[in-house]
Amino acid sequence: MNKQRKLLVSLTFLLVWALPQTAYNDIADLRQPVNEQEYMFIQELTAFYQKLDDPDLNFNALKFGMRGYLSLISGNELAVGTPLVIIDFSKSSSAERFFVINHQEQKILCKSLVAHGKNTGYEFANDFSNEHNSFKSSLGFYKTAETYYGKNGLSIKLDGLEKRINDKARARNIVIHAAEYVDESFIKEHGCLGRSFGCPALPFAGFNGVVENIKEGSCLFIYNPCTDYLRNSTLFFNRAYLNSFQTVNIFNP
Repeated sequence: MNKQRKLLVSLTFLLVWALPQTAYNDIADLRQPVNEQEYMFIQELTAFYQKLDDPDLNFNALKFGMRGYLSLISGNELAVGTPLVIIDFSKSSSAERFFVINHQEQKILCKSLVAHGKNTGYEFANDFSNEHNSFKSSLGFYKTAETYYGKNGLSIKLDGLEKRINDKARARNIVIHAAEYVDESFIKEHGCLGRSFGCPALPFAGFNGVVENIKEGSCLFIYNPCTDYLRNSTLFFNRAYLNSFQTVNIFNP
C-alpha cells in the first residue's frame, strides 16, 4: 500500500469514527469487516442523510435500506433511479414511519403513518411472519407492482424479493392500501393506530399521490432491528451494494 492510499484509509477511518454512533450499532455489522469501500459508503451516506434533513428517518433504516437497494440494482432486480420507500417498524405506530426517498432529488418526497399486522404487535411491531393467515407483517425488501381497485379501494400489489422472509407476499395478498384506522384521530381515541391483516396500510389523505410516486417498480424496505432478519438476509453482506455504489454514483446524481 503506497503512502497516498494509507493516508486515504487513515482519513476515512477518522471520518467514520466521527459519524453518529448509529452508523455502526446494528449487530449485523459485526458480520462484515469494515474496509475502505465501506468507509467511503458510510461517509457519503451520512452526507446524503444530512441533506435529507429529517430526524424522523432512522439512520440505520436508511443504511440497510440503501445497501439492499444497491444490491438489487446490482442484480438487475431494480432500475436505477427508482424511489426507495422505507418503513421503519422500530418506531411506535403513533409516529410517522413511512418515507418515500428520491435519491436523485436528494429529498424525502413524503412521509406518513403506516399500520402493521394485527398479530405483529399492538403499538410496536415485534413479531413477523411470511406465512399464510398469520396476520403478521413481513420484513425485508419488496418491489411495488401493479395497481388495482379492491375492497380497500386503490391498492398496490407487492412482490417480496427475499426467500423465506417475504416471498409469499403476493400469495398472501399483502398490498399497500389505505384504511380508516390509519389516522391521527384514531390514535387520539385508541392510543395508537389500528392494525391490518399484514398489509402496510396508509392514511386515505394523500394516498393517491403516494401511489403515483411509488407504483410499478419502486423498492420498498420494511426495517426492524430484528437480529434474525438482519443476520439472514442475503442482501447486506455480499458486497454487491458496494459495486453498485461505485458505478451508479448513487449519492451524487
